Amino acid sequence: SDLVNNRQDFEIGYIDLQPGAAAAVEHFNARKPAVSVTPATVVPGGRVHVSATGFAPGANLNFQLTGQPNFSVRAAAGIFEWDILVPASAKPGTVTVQAAAPGSPDTATANYTISSAAALLPRLTLLSGDQQTGTPGSNLAAPLLLSLVDSSGTPIAGVPVGWSLSPGASVTGSAVTDSNGRASGLVRLPPTSGVVVGSVSSAGQVVSFSALGAARSISGFPAFIQSSVNGGPEAAIAALIRYQQNQGTLGAPRGLATVAGMESYLQANKSYVVSANAVSIMNPWVAAGFAGGGLALDPANLNAICDAVAAGTPVGVVLSLKGGGTAVVDAIGVNADGSIVISDPNPALARTSLQAYLADGSATLAAVLRVTTTPTHVNAFTLATPLAAQASAGSINGACAVLDMGEPSGAGGIRFHYCDKQGSYELDLVAGKGGSALDLTAGTQTAIPADANSAFRVTLASPDLTISPQALSLAGVTDAAGFGPTIAPGSIISIFGTGLSAGGKSPTLTLGGRTLQVLFATPFQVNAVVPGDLAPGSLTLQVAGALGNANQSVTVTPTGPGIFVIGQNAGNPQGAIINQDGAINGPATPAARGSFISIYGTGMGATVLRNGLQATVASVTASINGGAPLAVSFSGAVAGFVGLYQVNLQIPAGTPPGLATSITLAEGGKTSNTVVLALQ
Repeated sequence: SDLVNNRQDFEIGYIDLQPGAAAAVEHFNARKPAVSVTPATVVPGGRVHVSATGFAPGANLNFQLTGQPNFSVRAAAGIFEWDILVPASAKPGTVTVQAAAPGSPDTATANYTISSAAALLPRLTLLSGDQQTGTPGSNLAAPLLLSLVDSSGTPIAGVPVGWSLSPGASVTGSAVTDSNGRASGLVRLPPTSGVVVGSVSSAGQVVSFSALGAARSISGFPAFIQSSVNGGPEAAIAALIRYQQNQGTLGAPRGLATVAGMESYLQANKSYVVSANAVSIMNPWVAAGFAGGGLALDPANLNAICDAVAAGTPVGVVLSLKGGGTAVVDAIGVNADGSIVISDPNPALARTSLQAYLADGSATLAAVLRVTTTPTHVNAFTLATPLAAQASAGSINGACAVLDMGEPSGAGGIRFHYCDKQGSYELDLVAGKGGSALDLTAGTQTAIPADANSAFRVTLASPDLTISPQALSLAGVTDAAGFGPTIAPGSIISIFGTGLSAGGKSPTLTLGGRTLQVLFATPFQVNAVVPGDLAPGSLTLQVAGALGNANQSVTVTPTGPGIFVIGQNAGNPQGAIINQDGAINGPATPAARGSFISIYGTGMGATVLRNGLQATVASVTASINGGAPLAVSFSGAVAGFVGLYQVNLQIPAGTPPGLATSITLAEGGKTSNTVVLALQ
């Protein structure tokens, strides 16, 4: 925009407000119909972007493409764009794209060329990532980055990429070059030191690379020794904090971390939980806050440990000891043979290698702790329950992080749950052993009574953390595919609420007096199957669980189609759709116009045996982009599954292409949720 002249520019013109004028005036640029294709040359497997511009707003455009079905589309703004994925089997040649507006002189044409990669005189270059050094068994710090261009320097997209490495090494890399002709790969070194060589091939070109795996130990790590028989976790976390303080990545609001200082801090902040055997076990999330930091649980595997050490980050390794009990050691390096160097706070063992614990079976890897510079105590709380309670905790958003800390004797221990979202949680106890909750922000602790309740409702709404016995309640019932309100016989439904399951037990469900098959149950959602022969009508859903009973009126209609959603496509729900070649439909695997697709959903009602298949009694139709109903070739239940239906139809060849084309199903006057389908 030009504020001086009160002018706003747009692609198709501009609006200005002249001095003294009462209203702004629109000025349209002279139209010049055009079709552009980018890139102009593409290899089989690549992608081109087609853009038709400069046509009259609202014009109906007819498109003709060499070797592809013609189609028509209304261009609301005089513009229509789409992507074409060139099949890997495409033959070299020229494709002409023509756009015309019938009844007007507006027409435009462009071409793109399909060429073999070899004909473009390709050049493959390794841009970065060569000759790195890493620790054995770890990922290299930086990925390999490659570029494939033609003789003029234009990127070549969609070309297969091959990787070859020394034995023991592996790579997670691109299968084809991207739209910029780039490919990348992250190399994991073998578990022993030495030189790794490899090569990358694409379009008949090959480049080589090398890397070195070498032992590494993090220097300057403080070797703290535990002050008591069960003080290993305190010493291990104190050492991790002290190392970061020495590096300047954590401050020292309570002074530099020491074992004695950590124990005093934990005592002052109600951070010890007493087990059933009167053993005090520290809360690791509180311990991590000694210097204002936080605690993260990394994947409990050796690769995660190697990667952290390779990046210069020591981590705490939680070990479950044979016969019970927990030990925590600090991983601080990797030896030449791939074994992990540790700092062991237990003076009675003083082991220097993690494999010394793992190889002889005296311990198994339970968790990996990383002290972070970002606090984890804000709007968060921990729950502590005896291991014997077999507790779980979570909300509608998912489960809380879990860390088990056993007693040195192996007789018991504490399970810690870290919950970091606002809202309501359920703490589910298989055995009513009680426990405690700690508000990490306020530092207040609340007891969880050891009574007959098998579950508790835990809510953190600043500044209060409240705990009360959980009760079963219902919030709604939907179909399990599109989560719509229409329920039909034979469909999978989702029941939402609180306290739906507890103590490891699923609820008993009846609808109209008929028992429903439960597919899975959580405290907040239960999926179940409505009997296929259930008579439609206004029926009562009865839910009977460990925490009580609840009823809800549900209207069952003969049909209620819903399409399952498997992900997102350009911000829209991607439908569970299979292409004719068996590929899952999506932007990278669009369906060809004129081909058949299979749509998977639920709620399509009664079926009847027809030609050996259970076909729906009511007719199902499909609609693309809100257009006229399309007949389907088959709609019915999928053999071997409960509540799952399949709809097969042929996409009309004249359908406009698009990677986010909307599609719905309709049956018996009911319309499904809208999902997107990728077409070309």
